[in-house]
Amino acid sequence: MNKFIEKLLIIIAITMCTFFSGVGIFTNFADNTEYLISFLIFMVFLVVPLSIIIRSNLFVAKKNYDEIFTNFKRLFFVLGILALLTHFAKLLYPEFRLFDIFQFNGYHFANDTFIVRLEQRNDPIYSFLNSLSIIMLPFYFIFLYSLRKKPFLFILFIMLYPYISFVQTGYVGRTEMLLWLSIILIYFYTENIIKKRTLFILILVTLTFLIPVMNFLFYYRQGIDVAKFSFSETLNDFLRQESISQSYLYITELFAGRLNFLKMIERWLFNMVPFYPDNNFPVLSYIFSTAITGIEYGGRNFYILLPSAFGEGIMMLGKSGTWIYALFIAIFCGVIINAMKNIKFLRYWNIFFVLNFGMAFRGGFQTFFSQYFYTTLILFIVMFLMRFISEKNV
Repeated sequence: MNKFIEKLLIIIAITMCTFFSGVGIFTNFADNTEYLISFLIFMVFLVVPLSIIIRSNLFVAKKNYDEIFTNFKRLFFVLGILALLTHFAKLLYPEFRLFDIFQFNGYHFANDTFIVRLEQRNDPIYSFLNSLSIIMLPFYFIFLYSLRKKPFLFILFIMLYPYISFVQTGYVGRTEMLLWLSIILIYFYTENIIKKRTLFILILVTLTFLIPVMNFLFYYRQGIDVAKFSFSETLNDFLRQESISQSYLYITELFAGRLNFLKMIERWLFNMVPFYPDNNFPVLSYIFSTAITGIEYGGRNFYILLPSAFGEGIMMLGKSGTWIYALFIAIFCGVIINAMKNIKFLRYWNIFFVLNFGMAFRGGFQTFFSQYFYTTLILFIVMFLMRFISEKNV
């Protein structure tokens, strides 16, 4: 299974980085050919070090942690249920929406969505619930591992988590939708429910279906009808949408020299999740969007334009220094996946990590670093304590 995770990580790194950071460079949707060399160097310093690290034994767990899953199976089950309940609690606070779980109110994206998010971020109780749900998430995926031989229950619980988010906000992002569906497809393959050829066919069918859906949602939340688009027009328009932010790469250069990369890294890794911005440590996608739209985060009609991982690198290190950011991403993700890849009961947490790694090339790695640094740290502290108790009782 660890070989599958390694291959998946490299495939995701190449395809997602190329698509989310390169579609505006390699297509005629954005005039960004001046960034081609910098992007190719970025790719080399991402893929080559990442490949070297995951094929080495650097930081690979030497001890057999799998036995603690057997010894503490009941405790892992309880922790998994608690993880679901902490997420479920967001239906109770700050707004009571418990009964909405039984009715479908429809997909929406209001003009004041980011105002609501700002209010939630400034609410200490909600912030605590959100932080706790992030920290507990690995245990939910360990709980899912215990259900792997029961396909109906596995799929039920894998869909329940994003559905709760949907009920709470009335909105699920297009990439998040793709992420959870990808987990189900990979589950079918890893549990030998389907063969590799069938997996490829399902991926093609899913993409053929999802691209029009994601395109529809893009326009639906703006009140625009796209029912008359053919598939080729839809695909072309979808690529155009993904290249919109990349057409503003020149904006990212305005921030080069104004942001201290080392201090940003320190803040991301040593500031307890979730990452909270301030004037000295802003959310890169927010200041990028404000520079383009002129609307501050939290203002009415504010919307996000994503600089991509490559654009983040330019914002902090300039066009000639993006390779440093790529190298940091490779080391960070390579070390974490090495630490977890040989532990069988972390199978679906590893898959979730790899898929989120891919999505971060679009949405940015800022929150990703903070989230996975702390969840990995706490996960291994819990496993170390369990192992210590097991060895002491022998």
